[in-house]
Order: sequence, then structure tokens, then C-alpha cells
Amino acid sequence: MRLNIPCAGYQTDFKFQEDPQPVRLKARRQAKRGAPVVSRQGGISASPGSSSTTPEEELKVEGYDEKWLRAHFPSQLPRIFHEILQGVGHDSVAYRAAVYALAHVPVEFSSDAPNETQVTALKFYHLSLQDVAKCLPVEDADHMALSLAILSVLSIVEMKLGTYLGGLTHAKQAGALIADRLGILSSSAVGKQVVAAWFPIKAWYSVQCVPWDKLARVLSSDTLSKSWDLLRSSDDRSHELAALLVESRRLYTLVSLHRLLKTSSSRDDISSWPDLYQTVVNKCSSGLDKSEEASCRTEVAGLRDRLDAWHDSIPPEDRPIYGTTSRLKKQLASQPPGTRIEPLTFQSYRAAMNYARFAAAQALSSDEALDIITGATSPPTAYRDEWNHLILQILAGLEEVPCTGDDDNYLGLTWIVGQVVGLRCLDPSVISWIESHLELLASASQDWGSLMPKDLFRPLLALQRGLLERGRVAVHIFGDMGPSIELSEARSPAAKRCVLVVGLDIESGKGFREVVVIE
Repeated sequence: MRLNIPCAGYQTDFKFQEDPQPVRLKARRQAKRGAPVVSRQGGISASPGSSSTTPEEELKVEGYDEKWLRAHFPSQLPRIFHEILQGVGHDSVAYRAAVYALAHVPVEFSSDAPNETQVTALKFYHLSLQDVAKCLPVEDADHMALSLAILSVLSIVEMKLGTYLGGLTHAKQAGALIADRLGILSSSAVGKQVVAAWFPIKAWYSVQCVPWDKLARVLSSDTLSKSWDLLRSSDDRSHELAALLVESRRLYTLVSLHRLLKTSSSRDDISSWPDLYQTVVNKCSSGLDKSEEASCRTEVAGLRDRLDAWHDSIPPEDRPIYGTTSRLKKQLASQPPGTRIEPLTFQSYRAAMNYARFAAAQALSSDEALDIITGATSPPTAYRDEWNHLILQILAGLEEVPCTGDDDNYLGLTWIVGQVVGLRCLDPSVISWIESHLELLASASQDWGSLMPKDLFRPLLALQRGLLERGRVAVHIFGDMGPSIELSEARSPAAKRCVLVVGLDIESGKGFREVVVIE
């Protein structure tokens, strides 16, 4: 999670309110290689005589190929973005350049020096930034939707390049546009579809914020309450699910952190800890008062109702297919003693991912699980979190449904299994099962849907297993991610990393917190 994020956003004319950072690590690498440095403020290093060229001419000079883009249109963009390219966005340099940049971003994240394709992505990203000011102010709904679409694509480009602050800035401006003009945007079919498609993008940025930060919300409470009808009417029901998952995660994290740290008996000196760790402990140690927690639980009850309604609304072809054979029973019986997971299969990878997010949101919204994992009640004999079990059944079934890369929700299965199942897990055999399926998990997840460095996943599972052997369980793990730390830096190989663990001592029913080294 990130703390004290200096994200002022844009002014209404799209000029930055603060001195913006360069396109961070990748631009610095370009500079070292002697390549033109791309900066958010200055744009692309101009070639001689380019100052007199128009944006349209510069687009062509840089090699924009409309025919190539039609053939390589980014698969993770919803259909409405393709329709915008053929319609209201066809004459927009900012939109075409943004989509062209996204089409050149590699599918898998890499911290290596940028190759020619990535440099192309950066060039067109900045062509889009140079022209984006022309998109505001606008009053008609379709061009407003175009502005929102540009901001959305730019946020995805930054996400997939491993940068955070710039992408959050675009997402924040898009949120402000939605808050100010939701009525106008909702009057247009294009506007409604682009608004709905923006929610999964903002979700990726929001879950990286501490739960009490307003940026942890996908939208302000008032604007979100006005958006539910629009989300429910979307042809793609995954968009509503993204908002439900972010809100359930925020409220669960807020309540559980306060409960655990309020009952923690740890009194060690934390003055040498990173700022994020000190803030988490100091902010939550007093706990929520009764009215605050009651308000949170009321919100959660409303989310559960919306999740149930979401489930009731999805067609049969998007629901799990349960089937068993003697061969499967024999295969399960031959496995070592411990957790045995019968797979659930789906007709598509996308349907499986949506159902996994539904189960994750339900797990985080469960009053029973919250009370058990914070020590308010003791787990019943042979307790099993059914929502967590459902998530693992979905993972097991993905051996038959390979990752297709068309999932436009950016919180992937690695994030779900790590944050929802791996943490909060009271059964060591479940941890062992996940460890034995890490290869499947990696192949079933989009790279940018992980958030944490993938090399940390196995050590963190080992940490949880070790805690369970001592009668403890990790409920939250924080890495020292400052607001300007990019994923390229966070995922770089490191000999050791210090993390803050907040969890439950199972026997005493009290919380604990400690900083441990992951090697």
C-alpha cells in the first residue's frame, strides 16, 4: 500500500498543477543509452524543424499506422474503445496516439531496458499528452466520453509500464470528470459505456492506497451511489464487480486493521520503522469507535446485497460448471493428505475471472470471517472459509481454461489468491496446496494483475506457514512502497525485504504486529 500520495491532478485545461516527474525509470534508462529523453512536461525531444509541425503531421512522422492498429488493437480494451476509434475519436490525435502507445506496451512486465517497441510506446504516449489539452473543455456527451477514454487509456499505459503516480493522476482526473459530468455522460450510450469501463482501471490504483485515504475509494461515496444504476445497466457486468471488490477490500481492511492493532500487546519501539509502517500502527492502534465500525458494517451489508444481485443477474453461461468423473475422484484420492480441491470450470477465462472476483468480494464482506480473523469469535471445529475454497476451486479449474489475455479487469488471480486466501488463511494445508499450484497461478494471471513482486509470493506463503506453526496468522502484510516507487523498482531482485506483518495470535485472540525480513 502507498501513503501520502502527492497527486494534485490537472487543472481544467489539463496543465499540471505541480512539477511533474519524467516518465521515470524508463526515461532515465533512455537517457543513459543516449536516446531522446521523454518527459511528462517537455514531451518528446523534437527533431530539427519539428517545432512547426502539427500534431497530426507529427503523428505520421513518428510512424503511426492506422492499418496496423486495426490489426493489433489492444485486446484488453472493451469494444467501446474500438468504436470510439472509428467514430468520435477518429480525428483525435490524443486518442489515436494513446491507443497506439498501448498497443506497443509489452504484455508481460519487464524491468529491463526498454526495447524498440517500448520506446515506440513512450513516444506515442507523449504525443497523446501533448494533444490532450484540446479535449477539454467540452460540453457534448460524446466528446466528454472521448476525453474520459483518453485518460483511461493513458492510465493503462502507465499501469503496464510499471509506473504509478502518472497513471493515478490520469485516473484521478477521470474521476473528477465523472463526478462533475455524470449526468451528461449518462445521457450518451458511448458515455455510459466508457464510464463503466473506467471502474476496473481505477480499482487497480485504489487498492494500493491505505484504506483511510480518499484515493482508496473508486469514487466518492456520493458519486458512487449515483453510479450504481449505470454500472448495473452495463453489458459487461465485470465493471460493477470491480467497484464492489474495491469497496469490500477498503472496508474490510479498515475494520480489521483497527481491530487487530487495538488489541495488539506489542510495545516495541517503532521510531526506526519506515513512515508507512509507523503510520499504520499509529493510525489504527486506538481502534474505531462503535459508531464508526457500525457504519462500516452497514456499508458492507449493502455490498453483500449488491453482490448477491450481481450473481443473480449473470447468465447461465457465465456461471461455474460442476462435473465429476471417476477419473477425477481417483486423481484426488491419490493426492497426499491435506486439502483436496475439486475444480470448477467455466466456458471462458473471462467468466472464471469474474467469478473469482465475486468470491473475493464476498470473502472480504463476510461478517463471520471478519470476526474469526480478528479474534472476536473463535473458529468452529473444522472451520473452512467457503469463499476462499471457491476461489481455489476456480484456480484448479483453470488447467482446462488457459489465460486468454482479454480480461480488462486488472486485479488478477495472483492478487486474489495472495490477498484474500493466502492472508487470512488458518489452515497450513491450504498454504501447501497453493504452493504446489504456483506454476498454474502464474500462467493463469495477467502480469500487471499481481501488484507485488512475483518472486515474493513463495516466501510470503512460507512466512504464513511459519506463523501458523506458531499459532499465529498474518492478516495484512505491508511492503515499504512509497508513493513514487515504481513497479520496475519494487520488482527488481533484492537480497532481502522488510515487511510489516499485522495479524492474529489465534490462542489469545489478540492482534500482533512485527517487522520481518523476507529473503
